[in-house]
Amino acid sequence: MASFAAAFILAPAAGDHTLAALDIETASAGADALSVMDDSGLEVLRTGVPAARCLPLLGALARNFNEVIALEYVSGTRLRITVTPWQ
Repeated sequence: MASFAAAFILAPAAGDHTLAALDIETASAGADALSVMDDSGLEVLRTGVPAARCLPLLGALARNFNEVIALEYVSGTRLRITVTPWQ
């Protein structure tokens, strides 16, 4: 089994090392299709390790453009995250 860990520092205001603004809201499970990884190996990791569910968010931050992603959250809900790169 693979292992995975990620950490984010979330702050209410931008600082010197700000990558993006995140607008996070909950949505029902049917509201948005889950964001998936284009790379099959990363998709296997995303679906097989609960902590790796954040891989689409990491990908959006790395691509550095406006994007909306949907991640699994708790039973019956998803997180809809709008990523807006910091200027």
